[in-house]
Amino acid sequence: MGESMKRQILSAAAFAAVAACGGSDTGSEPAGAEDEVAAVAEAPAMLPNGIPAYGDFDPATGIEREESEGARHEVAYLSPGSIADIFEFYRRHYRDAGHEIPEGGVDFGSDDPAFGGYVQLFDQGERLMVHVSPKAGSGGYDLSENLGDGFPAYPGLSEDEYDVRPRSNGSRLVIFRISNGPDAALEVLDFYREAGREAGYEERGLSLAARSEAERIEINITDTNDGAERRVMARSTDRSGGR
Repeated sequence: MGESMKRQILSAAAFAAVAACGGSDTGSEPAGAEDEVAAVAEAPAMLPNGIPAYGDFDPATGIEREESEGARHEVAYLSPGSIADIFEFYRRHYRDAGHEIPEGGVDFGSDDPAFGGYVQLFDQGERLMVHVSPKAGSGGYDLSENLGDGFPAYPGLSEDEYDVRPRSNGSRLVIFRISNGPDAALEVLDFYREAGREAGYEERGLSLAARSEAERIEINITDTNDGAERRVMARSTDRSGGR
């Protein structure tokens, strides 16, 4: 077969392939190709423990600390991203991956160190235990309405369902429990995050725990370097042994 005939056959085959994909002689990509390229381009870098890193991160140079013991593998790295954005990245990632998010927490601060406090959530199986700890400047409380400035009473609870434990420094720890469920921890966390923002507090730290049959993931995000960066602690624990 002559070279001219070969070129004609190859040209015809190429044209047929483009036409079958809905393309044209203007160089259009097959349907969905751009989305696939974008997904590959946006895939996050992975830490050595298999947890994705937030943002533009180079695992070869960006790891601050790495520790491994038994089934646990912990990696810490620094990021210029905001606490809220980093938290949302991990929240969305593990929800999309089908993990439960049974625990979490938020730490509030303000320009006056006497104001703020924290909320921490603990999975107890059928019940979710909630710790709410307003700082000393939060003033008094009325369990029918609030647990301290910026910390409202949780909807649906009666006053006798709260366990109030005053501290010597003027702050208090308020403990209550609610029925647990797939979204219970995130619902409580979102409730108090919104209340804290309305009170003018800043989120100085956020955390979550995600869980599947194979692994438990813990993410803790805090300010560091005078607020210039965020330290992200990412811990994975292999649950294949029933942990």
